[in-house]
Amino acid sequence: MNALRKQASNLGEQAVRVTDAVRALANFYAAQLLSCSNQIPTSYSNVRMIHAHMIASGFRPQSHILNRLMDLYCKSSNLVYARQLFDEIAKPDIVARTTFITAYSASGNLKLAREIFNSTPLNTRDTVCYNAMITGCAHNDDGNAAIELFRDMKRNNFQPDNYTYTSMLSGLSLIAEHELHCQQLHSEIVKSGTGFVTSVVNSLISLYVRCASSPFVTPSLLMDAAQKLFDEMPHKDELSWTTIITGYIRNDDLHGASQVFDGRIEEARLVFTKMPEKNHVTWSVMISGFAQNGSGEEGLKLFNQMKSTECQPCDYSLAGAIKSCAAIASLNHGRQLHAQLIQSGFELSLSASNSLITMYARCGVLQDSQSVFLTMPCLDSVSWNAMIAAFGQHGHGARAVELFEEMLKEDIVPDRITFLTILSACSHSGLVDQEPGNSTKRKT
Repeated sequence: MNALRKQASNLGEQAVRVTDAVRALANFYAAQLLSCSNQIPTSYSNVRMIHAHMIASGFRPQSHILNRLMDLYCKSSNLVYARQLFDEIAKPDIVARTTFITAYSASGNLKLAREIFNSTPLNTRDTVCYNAMITGCAHNDDGNAAIELFRDMKRNNFQPDNYTYTSMLSGLSLIAEHELHCQQLHSEIVKSGTGFVTSVVNSLISLYVRCASSPFVTPSLLMDAAQKLFDEMPHKDELSWTTIITGYIRNDDLHGASQVFDGRIEEARLVFTKMPEKNHVTWSVMISGFAQNGSGEEGLKLFNQMKSTECQPCDYSLAGAIKSCAAIASLNHGRQLHAQLIQSGFELSLSASNSLITMYARCGVLQDSQSVFLTMPCLDSVSWNAMIAAFGQHGHGARAVELFEEMLKEDIVPDRITFLTILSACSHSGLVDQEPGNSTKRKT
């Protein structure tokens, strides 16, 4: 009996030692795989070597190590090895399934991703699994599928989170054509309490911006909604700035883009500096932003910096530089830029000509402002506003009123700036016309 007890005790001790050894080996492999996951990019050779060592040692990994191994194979673009492991598992857990949904989606194979998702039992799915599939559809330009998955998720009582809404918004932005599409999801996001999460708000702004390009909407209304969201954000990141600015640019509203920087020029400078690629538009918007915030010297420095790059000035960037001259009343620089404008073939540019009117007026040369205005082939409300303001700045209130009346006869609809400008002109001059001899009639 004692011998049997001793033998049993020895077997128990051996079992403990074996268990400890297996646990130690599992910890070792887990640490090795964790080290691989911290490498960017993931090294396929290292992952393969660790896997080969497992096989040679006879180690049979549990699900958490298998999942990490499959994830690393996927991240190193070796889906074949990863799938072999997956197919050997009798009942893959939700982590393994989600890994493959993400990997197949990232590789553009939405069909296989959907097969994995559809084969996942409903009682096994979770929010992360749905998020992976919704994101996959959105990133592969299948907005309708992303929306249907979102609805299916809610029907099955899964709770959407920040990532769900971010992915859902990306999907909806692919197909949204009406303001109602934006408003419905906006309302749901507010109710969910995720309306202050930066990533969610960025995606919502992007939705409004993309929908503003639809022929079925009034772009200004959607851009106003996007701007309101941007202004109310408690924390803005680089993507926030880029998204709203891009929205204005897509809708050919460079003035609106530069207005985004109003009073926030240092934040704008930081975003601009971090941009990996800068084009004519981003340079132009930034230069104009400095000018509108009274930092004319900074605007001119940036313009000169632009000229030293491969991105040569266009009419919009020249307009921004001219605005910078106006901000610091630098007539010499302004005349040089006017000459450059003509040499570059941009003398008919509407935005640049509008800037010239303001620049000459602020530099005290009203006659040159009039000359630019009278020779412009076409005018917009900004042109009229600039010339009205020029007369007002020089004390010619009656001329400003006369020009305003001519503007109405030309069927140009005045805006808020027009009325503020005409009121300011009248206030400065008391409606005393000091030079009745000059005409403001345009050449035809």
